[in-house]
Amino acid sequence: MSNKRSHRIRKILFGQSAISLLILFIAGILIFYSQGFRVNFKTFKFYKTSVLVLESNPKPDQVFINGKEQAVKSSFAINITPGDYNVSVSKAGYQDWSIYLHAESEKLYDFKDVELFLSVPQVSELTEQSKIDYLNSPDSVLAENAAEDLNFNNYEIWIGNKLVTRFSDPISGVKWFPDMKHVIFCKSNAIWSVEDSGSNITKLFDYDSGTQIKFAVGGQGKEIYYYDGNKYFRVRIKD
Repeated sequence: MSNKRSHRIRKILFGQSAISLLILFIAGILIFYSQGFRVNFKTFKFYKTSVLVLESNPKPDQVFINGKEQAVKSSFAINITPGDYNVSVSKAGYQDWSIYLHAESEKLYDFKDVELFLSVPQVSELTEQSKIDYLNSPDSVLAENAAEDLNFNNYEIWIGNKLVTRFSDPISGVKWFPDMKHVIFCKSNAIWSVEDSGSNITKLFDYDSGTQIKFAVGGQGKEIYYYDGNKYFRVRIKD
């Protein structure tokens, strides 16, 4: 009888120890995983993930990473393994935003300044004198408050010593968008936007004149005012 009892006690202790070890093992894996570590099962080597942060204005309807739809949020952060990624954002009535990303280990890829622009901007005649005066005033305030100098010639846009982008067609009227992360410019009878990284060159709207026009960004980045011919116009580029 005592032998049976001893055997049962040993089985109970062994089972409890096995469960305790399993709990510790699972806890260790969870901590390991939460710290961003992964295992390459081809080489059996450990590596650390990177973080992708994305924030869109306005909030998107869909976000895709390598074709896989993600939970829609105005801002989110996810761990990504080293590799190539195509990230895209879409919203009904707005132009799509996309980026190609070659991710390395232990890096932060921060896209907190995604601006979506209307696919069909709303054009109307501008009659408000205060906005006409704003359009005709020197546009030096944003440049003075910018972290780096914005420079351009007939074909290139520079921020400090960094070339943002280069074109084959002449450009003019280059100026900061209010967020200081986008640059607005005139090219080929249209107004365009480009991110300070040189990505996402986006046509905002066309205008009728065959010459370069004077324009200004207003309404906290939601409107553009311009003079073309004998009239002033307001273009709504964001709701």
